[in-house]
Amino acid sequence: AGAAALGGGRGGGGGRIRGGRGLGGLARQAERTVFAAVGLAPSSCHLHPRLLPAAPSTATRRFASSSSPSSPAGMERGLVSCEWLREQLGAGSRLRVVDATWYLPGSPFAAPAGSAGPKADWEAGPRLPGAGFFDVDAVASVHPAGLPHMLPDEDTFASAMAALGIEPSTPVVAYDRHGVFSAPRFWYTLKVAFGHPAGVAVLDGGLPRWQELGYPLETGAPPA
Repeated sequence: AGAAALGGGRGGGGGRIRGGRGLGGLARQAERTVFAAVGLAPSSCHLHPRLLPAAPSTATRRFASSSSPSSPAGMERGLVSCEWLREQLGAGSRLRVVDATWYLPGSPFAAPAGSAGPKADWEAGPRLPGAGFFDVDAVASVHPAGLPHMLPDEDTFASAMAALGIEPSTPVVAYDRHGVFSAPRFWYTLKVAFGHPAGVAVLDGGLPRWQELGYPLETGAPPA
C-alpha cells in the first residue's frame, strides 16, 4: 500500500519518458528497483504510460541537459551503503544528500509519536550532514480530483531542484527516516521521470543505519 500511495502520476500527458524514451526497459528496471526496495511486487502497482511525464519543457531541458557528467564510482546500481557515503562526503564533495521522508498514516511507516511532519523532523534533526529536504506532498501537481503527491510539472520540479542546489552535474543520494521506504520515490522522480544525467542513489538502511554506525549527524535549524 505504501508504494502505491506514493506512486502518483499526472492525469493525462503523453506516454514517453524524457526526450522520447518509451515505457521500455529503463522504466521496467526502475519499477523493479522501487518496489523491491519497499517490499512489493511490481505487479501490485504497475507503471502505466499515462502516469509518466510528457515531453520535457524548456525549463526541464535546462535542468536535465543531454550531457552525462561523471559520478562517484559505486552509484551505478542506484543503491549505496552508509559506509560508501561517509567516504564520499567531505571537503570538495559534489554529492548532494536529500532527506526524502514521507509518512504513511496507519502503517508501519507512519509518523513517530510527537512528530510534526517529515519536514519538521528534518529541521529538528537528527539528519545527515548537509542534507536538504524534498517534500513529496508540496512538490507536486494539483490533481482535479484532489489526489495527493502527483508527479510535479516540469517548472515546479526544476524550481525545487534549484532550491536544493541540484544541477545536472550533481550526484544525489536520497534517504529517509524509516530505512528504505519513501526515498525510492524521489530516486524515481529525479532519475527516471525527469532524466537527471548525474548519478542518483538510495541510501541502504537510511537514517537508522547511519545512526547505528555512529556516523556524524546534525540537529537544530539547518543552515540557511
